Amino acid sequence: MNPCRAWMLFVWLVAAATATTAAAATAAAAAATATTAAAAPAAAAGHPGDALTCAEPVLLKAPEQAGQVETAGSPPAVYVRLFKDLPAEAKGTLWSSWGDGCIASNGKYYTSIGNHLDLQAGAGHSRLYEFDPAARTLRVLVNVRDVVPDAALAGGKIHARTEEAADGWLYFATYWGKVPKEADWEAGFQGSALLRYDPRSCKTESLGVPVPKQGLPTSLMDPKRDLIYFYAVYSGDLVAYDFARREVKYRGSGDIQAGSRNIMMDAAGNAYFSTADGRLARYSPDTGRVIVTKARLPASGRAADGAAGVEGPAGAAGAAAGAAGAAAGTADAAGAAGPAGAAGPAGAAGA
Repeated sequence: MNPCRAWMLFVWLVAAATATTAAAATAAAAAATATTAAAAPAAAAGHPGDALTCAEPVLLKAPEQAGQVETAGSPPAVYVRLFKDLPAEAKGTLWSSWGDGCIASNGKYYTSIGNHLDLQAGAGHSRLYEFDPAARTLRVLVNVRDVVPDAALAGGKIHARTEEAADGWLYFATYWGKVPKEADWEAGFQGSALLRYDPRSCKTESLGVPVPKQGLPTSLMDPKRDLIYFYAVYSGDLVAYDFARREVKYRGSGDIQAGSRNIMMDAAGNAYFSTADGRLARYSPDTGRVIVTKARLPASGRAADGAAGVEGPAGAAGAAAGAAGAAAGTADAAGAAGPAGAAGPAGAAGA
């Protein structure tokens, strides 16, 4: 890989566009990969060559496909900052951002990048960064391989979200850069590790492998209950991990789950995911059970009805619960799955 291409852009909306009928919008953050240098209208003060601020009128031009939309009266100011000094490594290196970052209670933004490597392709590396919007500083907080040097643990990406818990720690899971092959699992590859970082003490800890032999590309935190929900690649299970007790509270429903990496949570703390027949399933952290609801996703083209529910995993709900679900429009899919079996085909994991 050409060293001059081994960098990324960090973009921060510092002054939202002001509409003639509305106040300025809330600041937002995003990271985007870049492979060639873009023309910069103005270098940001104090960071020559490392950053720029863009506030051009062209930012107010709506795409033709948008039709008639209200246009802001003045353009936003967008601050762009480079992730510098990223090593150009083996062929296939792709420093990029995969997981959602977060604005923590201290007002700083935390994001991550990874080199998209692992296993035979080369050493997988990823990093956690902190951006201070007041000081306009961007600094590396965690080099993942300093915390989990074992190549049997995935490290090429941080694909899931970085989120702040009630205890002030930031939690994030590693993920592989290149999809493991059957031989990698047989050789002892363990999959994703869970890490946490304390912005106050600058301490980083590894919490080990919460779901052995699986990858964790998606997460969603419930800080009130000290839970992180994961989607487990290969088994397809929903995982509820109690990070205070450091134990899996629930794992299951991989036989009915479809939609892979999408989890949502309501105000009561229930977690939702989609099923193979287009319905929404609901996990309750209070009961530890999964119910397949009557709600059907619009993409199926069918309205909600009382059609037969989906039978839960063997040994959990059983045929009787499935029949009861058919009458009520729901099905009980409670029960944790057994130990993870052998990994499936490499293509099943995806990126």
